[in-house]
Amino acid sequence: MKFFLNLVFLHLLGLGVHASERPNIILILSNDVPRKAIASHAVESNTSNIRRLQENSVRYQIAWSMPTLLLSQETLLTGQYPGRSKDMEFTTTIPSLLKQSGYTTLTAGRWAKDSIQMQKALTTYSFEQHCVLSDSLTNQGGHHILMDGIERTVVDPTEVINTYLSDFLQKVGDSPFFLFYPMLSGDAAQVNKQPNHSQSDRVKYVDRNLGQLLKALDDNNLTNNTMLIFTAAHGFSSVKQDDSSNSQQASNRGTNESVHVPFIVQAPFLSEGQRVTRDLVDFTDVFPTLLEVTNTTRPAALELDGRSLLPSLKGNEDPFLKRNWIYAPFEKTHMIRDWQHFLDSHDNFHDLIKDPLQTEAVSPLDKQAPGRRLRLEILLQRFMSKLNQDEQSAK
Repeated sequence: MKFFLNLVFLHLLGLGVHASERPNIILILSNDVPRKAIASHAVESNTSNIRRLQENSVRYQIAWSMPTLLLSQETLLTGQYPGRSKDMEFTTTIPSLLKQSGYTTLTAGRWAKDSIQMQKALTTYSFEQHCVLSDSLTNQGGHHILMDGIERTVVDPTEVINTYLSDFLQKVGDSPFFLFYPMLSGDAAQVNKQPNHSQSDRVKYVDRNLGQLLKALDDNNLTNNTMLIFTAAHGFSSVKQDDSSNSQQASNRGTNESVHVPFIVQAPFLSEGQRVTRDLVDFTDVFPTLLEVTNTTRPAALELDGRSLLPSLKGNEDPFLKRNWIYAPFEKTHMIRDWQHFLDSHDNFHDLIKDPLQTEAVSPLDKQAPGRRLRLEILLQRFMSKLNQDEQSAK
């Protein structure tokens, strides 16, 4: 009996140690893959890996990126809206904090920087390891990849990046890691071949890359202790290309569709998944979420614009622990929305449930709309004033 009790105690102790392990983090930012192409439960059979991820994850129906790939990248890594931080050299980033707390930090994929800026940014963001492609490093002779400080010319950058990640996951051991993965979507993957891929091609390409990553996690017993966030940034330009059925709507930069992106979180240690939520999320929420889930201390002087998603991921229904608006600025256009209504700085106000394409004015018979509009106006003005103050203080 005593032997049995000792075995039970050792088993429970083992569970406690495992539960206290700091999770690995993978943040995937796919490029030019609109939400409508993958966010449905009825995704095509040829996107089996995306479907598998959705089935094991919490899927957010209302998630906003920033309006461009570059702004999205910066917001995810700094936790601040565009315009809030002007000098990246003195900006605290999520990889820098995780590195200080014992995480291995790496990035792989396609960076929204030119070659000179990219090399500087890798150091500024505190990535210890990297295998990255920049558009400006691509020519007819091949693609130039920067791999751990060494520039290489390769024919197929996707194969090189996938191999790099697979090798890393095999050797990672017990050390926690943070991977930022701005995934190639096929548009820069092949030399001297069709340069413009259709939306369907891009989705299939992302699905294959995702499948290789999921397999590597499974093969190395890393899935259960890894938080994987899959999202995208298609931006204004891709909305124009993919929404040709309504060119006037697509050309309007102040649209929900221009920043409405897939957002899927797989974290087996937090949630069994298989859940769809209308909780609001934008890209500033990733930073505080990762701080909380990794038990990383937030510097007292660090201002973050988002809120942690942990209550939402755990299924907590307390509305005071969640957001009730999301926001995205771009140049002179500022956009904000709640669960139903959208407002931008050009005075466009729409009911996104009744009018998802934003083609009609809100009905004057809607007695709730004026109050909701006033609330969004107050929030929007507050953020625009804050950005103006930050710009003035940065001068």
